[in-house]
Amino acid sequence: MNSSSTLSAACWIALGLTAAASTAHAAGWADERNTPAVLVYEHAGGAGRSLNVTANIANLDSVGFNDEISSIEVLRGQWLFCEHADYKGKCITLGPGRHSIEAHFNDVISSIRMADSSSNSGWSTSTPSGSLAAYEHIDGGGRSITVTSAVTDLARQGFNDSISSLDIRQGTWQFCSDAEFGGRCITLGPGRHNVDAVMNDQISSMRPVNAASGYGQVQDSSAAVTLFQHAAFGGNSVAINGATADLGSLNFNDEASSIVVRIGRWEFCTDANFAGRCMLLGAGRHAVPAQFNDKISSVRPLDADGDRRPTSGTGNSGSSNSRKETYDIKF
Repeated sequence: MNSSSTLSAACWIALGLTAAASTAHAAGWADERNTPAVLVYEHAGGAGRSLNVTANIANLDSVGFNDEISSIEVLRGQWLFCEHADYKGKCITLGPGRHSIEAHFNDVISSIRMADSSSNSGWSTSTPSGSLAAYEHIDGGGRSITVTSAVTDLARQGFNDSISSLDIRQGTWQFCSDAEFGGRCITLGPGRHNVDAVMNDQISSMRPVNAASGYGQVQDSSAAVTLFQHAAFGGNSVAINGATADLGSLNFNDEASSIVVRIGRWEFCTDANFAGRCMLLGAGRHAVPAQFNDKISSVRPLDADGDRRPTSGTGNSGSSNSRKETYDIKF
C-alpha cells in the first residue's frame, strides 16, 4: 500500500471529515453505509481506492484524492462536485444513488460540498415573474444574475462566458455567443435548462424574442445575414458578417431553414468552400427553398456587380466561382 493510501486519521479529523483510503477491492460498491454521506471511488463501478465524505471538502488534494474520482455513491442529501478547488469551475449535482462519472468530469473533480440553500447552489425560487435567472454552473449552481430585459454584453455584468444553466420563468429568449446578439444563438422557452455543450460558458448576450416569429427585432441586428434552424425564423440561429467557408465551424452545417439578409446580396452553397449547388439572395426575409433546406454548408457576400468577393483565409481556392448550378432566388 503506497503513502497516498495511508493518510492519517488525525489529518482527516482536523479537516472536519471522516475519510478512509483503501486498496482496490474486487467487490466494488461498499456495503458499509451507516457513517458517510458520500463515497467516492478511484475507478468506475465503485472500484479502486475510496474516500468517505461527511462534510464539505474545498480541496481534494488535501486528502490525496484530487482528480481521482471515477464513480460516486451518494447515500444521503444532494452534493455538488466541482472540477476546481473551492467549488469553482464546472460542477455537477448528484443525489442518492450510485453514479458513473461522465467523461467530462472523470478524474477532474477537485472539491465537494453539500448542495443546500446555504451553499449558494440549486435553483432559486425567488426569480421574479417575466424574467430569467442565469447561473454559473449546471442545475442552478454557483453565482447567478437576474435578467428582465435584453443584455447586449454580459461582460458589463461580469458574467460573460459564464453561464451553464438558465431558469426562464416566462417568455422566449435568445442567447448568443457574441455581444450584440452575434455569433451562434439558441432560443429557449420557459423552464429550467442546462446549457448544451456547444453553448456552455459561451453566452455573451441575450434578449427576449417573439415566440411566434422565433426572432425578435431582426431589423435592429447588426449582422449582415442571420441563418435560422427552423422555418419562419424559429429555433437556433447564427449571425454571419463575412465569407464563411464551412458552417460546420459554427456548428450550423445543414441546419438553415430560413434566412434574413440585412445588407447586400449573398451566395449560399450546399457544400463547404462555396461548392455544390448555390443560390443567391438579396436583402429580405426568406424561407429556404426545398432543394436547399437543411443543406447549406457555406455562405459568402457578392460585390455590387454580382461577382464573388475574395475569400482569402476561408479555405476557398477560388475555383468555385465556376458554378454548374446557381439559383438566383428573387422574392
